[in-house]
Amino acid sequence: MKKKNFPDNFEKILDEALEKQAKTILDGVSFSFKNFKEENKKEYKRLEDKIDETCNLIDGYIKEQEDFKQEFEIIKYKTSKIEKVMKDKLKVEIK
Repeated sequence: MKKKNFPDNFEKILDEALEKQAKTILDGVSFSFKNFKEENKKEYKRLEDKIDETCNLIDGYIKEQEDFKQEFEIIKYKTSKIEKVMKDKLKVEIK
């Protein structure tokens, strides 16, 4: 087999070239990963804001329902008192 005309330091040159190539690839992957993390932070923050907004809406709805329930109980109590007075004083019974 005929030996090619490679320089004496061919292995060193090849190792350095492969090392540069590996570093370039790793830098590219690292850069992409950093960008991915930054985009995920933004998306996570947006999602967190939406969840907070939804929780606030649900809390408001629950408060309105509780207020309605209390008001309904008050009206129910007052109505029963009115019916009792009508029955005792006016002798009128509501069925």
